[in-house]
Amino acid sequence: MKNPEFQLDVILNLLSYGEITECTSTETGSNYTFYISLKDISGNQCQAIYKPRMGEIPLSDFEPETLYLREYASYLVSEELHWNLIPPTTIRIGPFGVGSVQYRINSITDENFFSLRDKYPNDMMKICVFDIITNNADRKGSHCIQDSNNKIWSIDHGICFNEEYKLRTVIWDYMLEAIPTEILNDLKELNHSFKVKNGLKRDLENYLSLNEVNAFDKRLKNIISEKAFIEPQDDKRPYPWPLL
Repeated sequence: MKNPEFQLDVILNLLSYGEITECTSTETGSNYTFYISLKDISGNQCQAIYKPRMGEIPLSDFEPETLYLREYASYLVSEELHWNLIPPTTIRIGPFGVGSVQYRINSITDENFFSLRDKYPNDMMKICVFDIITNNADRKGSHCIQDSNNKIWSIDHGICFNEEYKLRTVIWDYMLEAIPTEILNDLKELNHSFKVKNGLKRDLENYLSLNEVNAFDKRLKNIISEKAFIEPQDDKRPYPWPLL
Protein backbone atom coordinates (compact mmCIF):
# COMPACT_ATOMS: atom_id res chain seq x y z
CA MET A 1 0.00 0.00 0.00
CA LYS A 2 1.19 3.51 -0.77
CA ASN A 3 0.88 6.51 1.51
CA PRO A 4 -0.04 9.59 -0.58
CA GLU A 5 1.82 11.92 1.80
CA PHE A 6 0.84 15.36 0.52
CA GLN A 7 -0.21 14.82 -3.05
CA LEU A 8 -3.29 16.97 -2.58
CA ASP A 9 -5.24 15.59 -5.54
CA VAL A 10 -4.64 12.01 -4.38
CA ILE A 11 -5.64 12.82 -0.81
CA LEU A 12 -8.82 14.64 -1.82
CA ASN A 13 -9.78 11.75 -4.09
CA LEU A 14 -9.21 9.30 -1.23
CA LEU A 15 -11.23 11.40 1.19
CA SER A 16 -14.10 11.81 -1.25
CA TYR A 17 -14.27 8.42 -2.95
CA GLY A 18 -11.90 6.00 -1.23
CA GLU A 19 -13.20 2.80 0.29
CA ILE A 20 -13.59 3.10 4.05
CA THR A 21 -11.89 0.00 5.42
CA GLU A 22 -11.96 0.83 9.13
CA CYS A 23 -14.01 3.12 11.38
CA THR A 24 -13.20 3.53 15.07
CA SER A 25 -14.68 5.94 17.60
CA THR A 26 -12.21 8.47 19.04
CA GLU A 27 -14.19 8.60 22.30
CA THR A 28 -13.21 12.25 22.71
CA GLY A 29 -15.18 15.50 22.47
CA SER A 30 -18.86 16.18 22.86
CA ASN A 31 -19.74 15.16 19.28
CA TYR A 32 -19.29 11.72 17.77
CA THR A 33 -15.97 11.62 15.92
CA PHE A 34 -14.33 8.65 14.22
CA TYR A 35 -10.92 7.65 12.91
CA ILE A 36 -11.30 6.05 9.50
CA SER A 37 -8.93 4.34 7.09
CA LEU A 38 -9.38 4.76 3.34
CA LYS A 39 -7.89 3.14 0.26
CA ASP A 40 -8.32 3.41 -3.50
CA ILE A 41 -7.92 1.01 -6.43
CA SER A 42 -4.34 2.22 -7.02
CA GLY A 43 -3.26 1.11 -3.57
CA ASN A 44 -3.11 4.57 -2.04
CA GLN A 45 -4.30 4.81 1.53
CA CYS A 46 -4.65 7.39 4.30
CA GLN A 47 -6.18 8.01 7.70
CA ALA A 48 -8.89 10.60 8.27
CA ILE A 49 -11.21 12.14 10.84
CA TYR A 50 -14.91 11.55 10.13
CA LYS A 51 -17.51 13.79 11.84
CA PRO A 52 -21.02 12.67 10.88
CA ARG A 53 -23.95 15.06 10.95
CA MET A 54 -26.03 12.62 12.97
CA GLY A 55 -23.42 12.63 15.74
CA GLU A 56 -23.58 16.37 16.38
CA ILE A 57 -24.88 17.50 19.76
CA PRO A 58 -27.31 20.43 19.22
CA LEU A 59 -26.06 23.87 20.33
CA SER A 60 -28.37 26.70 21.35
CA ASP A 61 -26.58 29.31 19.22
CA PHE A 62 -25.87 27.32 16.04
CA GLU A 63 -28.29 25.81 13.56
CA PRO A 64 -28.57 22.06 14.21
CA GLU A 65 -26.81 19.61 11.91
CA THR A 66 -24.52 22.27 10.41
CA LEU A 67 -21.19 21.71 12.17
CA TYR A 68 -19.81 19.44 9.46
CA LEU A 69 -20.68 22.12 6.89
CA ARG A 70 -18.74 24.69 8.89
CA GLU A 71 -15.71 22.39 8.96
CA TYR A 72 -15.75 22.32 5.17
CA ALA A 73 -16.46 26.05 4.77
CA SER A 74 -13.41 26.77 6.96
CA TYR A 75 -11.28 24.61 4.69
CA LEU A 76 -12.52 26.52 1.64
CA VAL A 77 -11.50 29.84 3.20
CA SER A 78 -8.07 28.49 4.15
CA GLU A 79 -7.52 27.24 0.60
CA GLU A 80 -8.66 30.54 -0.91
CA LEU A 81 -6.10 32.31 1.27
CA HIS A 82 -3.42 29.83 0.09
CA TRP A 83 -2.37 29.48 3.72
CA ASN A 84 -2.65 25.69 3.81
CA LEU A 85 -3.69 25.89 7.46
CA ILE A 86 -6.38 23.24 7.52
CA PRO A 87 -5.81 19.62 6.47
CA PRO A 88 -7.60 18.56 3.26
CA THR A 89 -11.32 18.23 4.00
CA THR A 90 -14.35 16.98 2.11
CA ILE A 91 -18.00 16.12 2.70
CA ARG A 92 -19.16 12.60 1.96
CA ILE A 93 -21.32 9.70 3.07
CA GLY A 94 -19.71 7.45 5.67
CA PRO A 95 -20.85 4.56 7.88
CA PHE A 96 -23.04 6.91 9.93
CA GLY A 97 -24.31 9.11 7.13
CA VAL A 98 -23.12 12.37 5.64
CA GLY A 99 -20.37 14.27 7.43
CA SER A 100 -17.02 15.98 7.08
CA VAL A 101 -13.93 13.89 6.39
CA GLN A 102 -10.55 15.47 7.12
CA TYR A 103 -7.07 14.10 6.45
CA ARG A 104 -5.56 12.96 9.73
CA ILE A 105 -2.28 14.71 10.51
CA ASN A 106 0.38 12.59 12.19
CA SER A 107 1.01 15.24 14.83
CA ILE A 108 3.75 15.45 17.43
CA THR A 109 2.35 14.47 20.82
CA ASP A 110 2.04 17.18 23.48
CA GLU A 111 2.72 20.07 21.09
CA ASN A 112 0.06 22.80 21.08
CA PHE A 113 -0.34 26.55 20.71
CA PHE A 114 1.34 27.31 24.03
CA SER A 115 4.44 25.26 23.25
CA LEU A 116 4.62 26.34 19.60
CA ARG A 117 3.74 30.06 19.56
CA ASP A 118 7.24 31.41 20.18
CA LYS A 119 8.79 29.17 17.49
CA TYR A 120 6.16 29.82 14.82
CA PRO A 121 4.83 33.38 15.29
CA ASN A 122 3.89 33.89 11.63
CA ASP A 123 1.80 30.71 11.54
CA MET A 124 0.09 31.64 14.80
CA MET A 125 -0.67 35.14 13.53
CA LYS A 126 -2.32 33.60 10.49
CA ILE A 127 -4.39 31.28 12.66
CA CYS A 128 -5.34 34.25 14.85
CA VAL A 129 -6.51 36.25 11.82
CA PHE A 130 -8.31 33.22 10.43
CA ASP A 131 -10.23 32.84 13.69
CA ILE A 132 -11.21 36.51 13.67
CA ILE A 133 -12.67 36.45 10.16
CA THR A 134 -14.39 33.07 10.61
CA ASN A 135 -15.58 33.98 14.13
CA ASN A 136 -14.19 30.82 15.72
CA ALA A 137 -16.04 30.11 18.96
CA ASP A 138 -13.67 27.39 20.18
CA ARG A 139 -9.96 27.86 19.46
CA LYS A 140 -8.34 25.66 22.07
CA GLY A 141 -4.57 25.33 22.39
CA SER A 142 -4.71 21.71 21.25
CA HIS A 143 -6.30 22.80 17.96
CA CYS A 144 -2.88 24.05 16.81
CA ILE A 145 -0.70 21.05 15.97
CA GLN A 146 2.70 20.30 14.44
CA ASP A 147 3.48 17.42 12.10
CA SER A 148 6.73 15.47 11.75
CA ASN A 149 7.90 17.92 9.06
CA ASN A 150 7.43 20.86 11.45
CA LYS A 151 4.40 22.09 9.54
CA ILE A 152 1.78 23.85 11.67
CA TRP A 153 -1.87 22.90 11.19
CA SER A 154 -5.17 24.21 12.50
CA ILE A 155 -8.00 21.77 13.27
CA ASP A 156 -11.55 21.64 14.68
CA HIS A 157 -13.60 24.39 13.03
CA GLY A 158 -17.12 23.10 13.59
CA ILE A 159 -18.39 26.16 15.44
CA CYS A 160 -17.25 28.98 13.17
CA PHE A 161 -19.16 31.51 11.07
CA ASN A 162 -21.91 32.50 13.49
CA GLU A 163 -23.40 35.81 12.37
CA GLU A 164 -23.18 37.12 15.95
CA TYR A 165 -19.82 37.77 17.63
CA LYS A 166 -18.70 34.48 19.24
CA LEU A 167 -14.91 34.65 19.17
CA ARG A 168 -13.41 32.48 21.91
CA THR A 169 -9.74 31.73 21.51
CA VAL A 170 -6.48 31.22 23.39
CA ILE A 171 -4.68 33.42 20.83
CA TRP A 172 -4.86 36.96 22.18
CA ASP A 173 -1.09 37.47 22.06
CA TYR A 174 -1.19 39.99 19.22
CA MET A 175 -4.19 42.14 20.10
CA LEU A 176 -3.95 45.74 18.86
CA GLU A 177 -0.69 44.97 17.04
CA ALA A 178 -0.46 45.86 13.35
CA ILE A 179 -1.14 42.93 11.03
CA PRO A 180 1.97 42.11 8.97
CA THR A 181 1.80 43.42 5.41
CA GLU A 182 2.06 39.94 3.86
CA ILE A 183 -0.97 38.71 5.82
CA LEU A 184 -2.91 41.89 5.08
CA ASN A 185 -2.24 41.50 1.36
CA ASP A 186 -3.55 37.94 1.50
CA LEU A 187 -6.73 39.21 3.16
CA LYS A 188 -7.16 41.78 0.39
CA GLU A 189 -6.84 39.03 -2.20
CA LEU A 190 -9.42 37.01 -0.29
CA ASN A 191 -11.76 39.98 -0.29
CA HIS A 192 -11.31 40.29 -4.06
CA SER A 193 -12.03 36.60 -4.63
CA PHE A 194 -15.09 36.86 -2.42
CA LYS A 195 -16.61 39.42 -4.78
CA VAL A 196 -15.79 37.62 -8.04
CA LYS A 197 -18.75 36.04 -9.80
CA ASN A 198 -18.90 32.32 -9.01
CA GLY A 199 -16.14 32.86 -6.44
CA LEU A 200 -15.83 32.23 -2.72
CA LYS A 201 -19.11 33.90 -1.78
CA ARG A 202 -21.11 31.56 -3.97
CA ASP A 203 -19.21 28.56 -2.60
CA LEU A 204 -19.84 29.55 1.01
CA GLU A 205 -23.54 30.11 0.33
CA ASN A 206 -23.78 26.36 -0.36
CA TYR A 207 -22.78 25.59 3.24
CA LEU A 208 -23.72 28.61 5.36
CA SER A 209 -26.78 30.83 5.72
CA LEU A 210 -26.88 34.09 3.77
CA ASN A 211 -26.65 36.06 7.03
CA GLU A 212 -23.54 34.12 8.04
CA VAL A 213 -21.89 34.72 4.67
CA ASN A 214 -22.66 38.44 4.87
CA ALA A 215 -21.28 38.57 8.43
CA PHE A 216 -18.08 36.91 7.25
CA ASP A 217 -17.80 39.51 4.50
CA LYS A 218 -18.23 42.30 7.06
CA ARG A 219 -15.58 40.89 9.41
CA LEU A 220 -13.15 40.54 6.53
CA LYS A 221 -13.67 44.14 5.41
CA ASN A 222 -13.35 45.40 8.99
CA ILE A 223 -10.00 43.76 9.64
CA ILE A 224 -8.63 45.01 6.30
CA SER A 225 -9.77 48.51 7.21
CA GLU A 226 -8.43 48.42 10.78
CA LYS A 227 -5.13 46.70 9.80
CA ALA A 228 -4.75 45.42 13.36
CA PHE A 229 -5.52 42.39 15.49
CA ILE A 230 -8.68 42.94 17.50
CA GLU A 231 -9.08 42.82 21.29
CA PRO A 232 -11.86 40.98 23.15
CA GLN A 233 -15.27 42.56 23.47
CA ASP A 234 -15.81 43.59 27.08
CA ASP A 235 -19.14 41.82 27.52
CA LYS A 236 -18.12 38.51 25.94
CA ARG A 237 -16.21 35.53 27.31
CA PRO A 238 -12.94 35.61 25.33
CA TYR A 239 -11.48 32.19 26.18
CA PRO A 240 -12.73 28.66 25.42
CA TRP A 241 -13.03 26.03 28.11
CA PRO A 242 -10.97 24.03 28.60
CA LEU A 243 -7.97 25.91 27.22
CA LEU A 244 -6.48 22.73 25.71
